[in-house]
Amino acid sequence: MSKTFGALSAFHTTNGDGDFQGMHLGAKVASMELQKNIIQYGDFDCCHFLYGRGDTSDEDIAKYIQSQGWDPRKILIYDGALPLDRLRKTNYHVLHKSDVSLAELLGIRHVLGHPLAPGTVMTHTISYAHLMPLWTEMLCNHVLPCDAVICTSRAAREVLERSLDLLAERFSSRWGIRVPPFRGRIEIIPLGVDVDYWKPEESKMEARKLLGLSEQSCIILCPGRFSTHDKMDLRPFLMAVGRLLPILGADSFQVVLVGDDMRTKEGESKLIQQFVDQRGLSPVVRIDTDGTPSRIRQYYRAADIFVSLVDNIQETFGLTVTQAMACGLPVIVSDWDGYKDTVVQGETGFRVRTYWAECDARISSLAALRSWTVDHLLLAQSVAVDLDELYGYLFLLVMDPALRRRLGEAGRKRAEALYAWPHVIKQYVELWDECRDRFDRIDVQEWAREDRENIFAPAYFRQFAHYPSALITSETQLCLLSEGSPMDFTHATTEVHLPPEMRPVFHPAVFQGLLSRLRDWPISFGALVEDTSRETQQPQDLTARHVLWLIKHGIVKPIKPKPTDHSVIGEGARAEKETERPRQENAVP
Repeated sequence: MSKTFGALSAFHTTNGDGDFQGMHLGAKVASMELQKNIIQYGDFDCCHFLYGRGDTSDEDIAKYIQSQGWDPRKILIYDGALPLDRLRKTNYHVLHKSDVSLAELLGIRHVLGHPLAPGTVMTHTISYAHLMPLWTEMLCNHVLPCDAVICTSRAAREVLERSLDLLAERFSSRWGIRVPPFRGRIEIIPLGVDVDYWKPEESKMEARKLLGLSEQSCIILCPGRFSTHDKMDLRPFLMAVGRLLPILGADSFQVVLVGDDMRTKEGESKLIQQFVDQRGLSPVVRIDTDGTPSRIRQYYRAADIFVSLVDNIQETFGLTVTQAMACGLPVIVSDWDGYKDTVVQGETGFRVRTYWAECDARISSLAALRSWTVDHLLLAQSVAVDLDELYGYLFLLVMDPALRRRLGEAGRKRAEALYAWPHVIKQYVELWDECRDRFDRIDVQEWAREDRENIFAPAYFRQFAHYPSALITSETQLCLLSEGSPMDFTHATTEVHLPPEMRPVFHPAVFQGLLSRLRDWPISFGALVEDTSRETQQPQDLTARHVLWLIKHGIVKPIKPKPTDHSVIGEGARAEKETERPRQENAVP
């Protein structure tokens, strides 16, 4: 039996250097790398990307697939709207989404009336206030024991567990409701790193010449997005550098700050440059806002020490740390979030002590009223890094090349053993196999009986039924207009130049079934929809949309639709409503 992977995401590409357009956010980098390595190392016969191609052309996708050495027949990219009919017919081993929302999977199951496959999602940033309703949805909706949330670190898993506990406590306290526990699995699989792309350089001199760096100085590298709002405040690090400078001298070391500054439109890097100039650190500090992976890799090859002092709740793993370890660099990081997993104290580097206290009451209460970046900034500014420890670790590594070499070699071994993509994908495959085994034991009929409505899904008609002048009801008679222009419904969307998202939801067989019933005499909307749905085995709401599309384009006409007033108010209030105002003037007679 073939083994098919379903990605609830678009297909993404990079250029030959591994770069891509837009901000180089860790979550985006990690998702694109995961996609590539599932195809490369996963044991799937075919991979389906259900949300299309993004902004990439067919030609660029073909070139990218060829450059990776993949069989294009094993990669299927859907274009336009989600192909629900084909989803129902495909035996997916798993459906995976590279963010933390299960909503798409649960919605697909509900619409198709079938559990389809086990579903997995993964965490990146999980500190946004708007995620609280999403956690509520995970608790209240029909998650199955075969579904899983994959956390990238122990720190991320504990955030998720604490968030679910907090919601359960609040529901219980306010309404006396016992909220059921999360029915799915919560697992830990780290982000991977390409240890062939990120690797030590035998000689740093060539890379340093290329970058214009000193060949004799100890190069301290701090890569990462320039953003005090959602990454790290670089000022404490620079304060420690300021303590090193008078002791070691400007010839002994050089600091490189490199990263993307697109989010702040270069505002943050300018502020940091002002801080550097004010502190007299210009002789030893370089700022580079080219944050592409290929550029950062050049700096890794030239560097001696890696530093990342994240202080923001936005971080959950820290991809640059494992990249640095793969490049054989000793690391100095804040003792924070996922860094607690990746860095072994005194073995692959040093974790600098951090301090925090409860000070979030007002920030939390205002979270729904302003941008999340403000909250993250205010919280990060209350997180302190131990400057004495930081200074001590920097001094130690700058002065001890042998220690740098020993820690760097240990870091490389750890990266190869724990974070190399083949090892990470193996963990994914094992989890997906376990989830699939659980899924295969599900009684579909029992699932269908137990399935309950998604309480967070909109009900558009119920919410907006008062908008039109008149409603088409099941009793409304419809007729085919003789003057209606003939159309080849196989190509209906291209004939009227509709967006490609409409193509998968238009069925020529449904159009033909409708027109065959309308050709000789008027027929009620309800009977037309019911009979055609039965014949074509398509859902009645989809068939109804086909009818309305025919009305929209002047091919079918309602003879006597029902006034809106009579369709949106209850029977008990109808007579009273009629006495308040005359019959709706603009209803079709």
